[in-house]
Amino acid sequence: MEENYFEPNRFRLNLNSFIQEARNVTFILQKKKGDLPGFEGWYSSWQERLKADPILRWIVESRNRITKQGDLEIKSECNAVFLTGWTDELTRRFKANPSVPSLILAKQILTQIPAEHLSEESLISIERKWIDNNLPTTELLQATGHALRVLSELIYDAHVSLVDKAFPGFKCPHASKLADSRTDYSIELANAEDLRTIWMTATDLKLSNYSLRENVLESTHFEDARARYGAVQEEIRAIGDLGELKTAVKFVKITSKQILS
Repeated sequence: MEENYFEPNRFRLNLNSFIQEARNVTFILQKKKGDLPGFEGWYSSWQERLKADPILRWIVESRNRITKQGDLEIKSECNAVFLTGWTDELTRRFKANPSVPSLILAKQILTQIPAEHLSEESLISIERKWIDNNLPTTELLQATGHALRVLSELIYDAHVSLVDKAFPGFKCPHASKLADSRTDYSIELANAEDLRTIWMTATDLKLSNYSLRENVLESTHFEDARARYGAVQEEIRAIGDLGELKTAVKFVKITSKQILS
């Protein structure tokens, strides 16, 4: 779903598929209850938890709507921005139709931008926020991430509480993956702004890799930085303790001048 977040048709198909498969998890689990001693007592507490979870209730209700009525009613937002130059003078902001693919939106924006305002520095950003009418307070990537974590906990608990006791010699190859999945997709990731925003260079509409995620720096990056900014290292060492306001200001001046040059 994350990969198709900016393509409306594919996102809706992925969302519908996720909801139906998520609902099937409890169906399949209950189908196997005859093979698991103590299932009823164990599952009753989980049923209470699932019923009390508004997002899991939304999953159940949405699955019924998809099966009987078709697609979910999506209430979402889409905002686009054209930026160019160092100032905000030529910035243009647009309220866009969320059902329109991102590339088409970008082309529509460019028809409203004078050609003389375009340069190699010009960028277009498109921010989306997918919301279902029946879950108006929660963004859908966050909602599906939450459902995935809870269902992973459910299946992992079934292994620990039921399967291991009923079949002590059986080692499920998926149990460790389920344990990891409970932490791999965090709320912070689902809420990350960079997941909901893409950037394009305005001149050719190619995606630019602007991201807030952690990047791993290779040793070559340090060598490049040393070659580019190393000339001011001695000057920085000479200014003294950076904990002092006066020296901190000097540091900012020195490094800023070197970066701009």
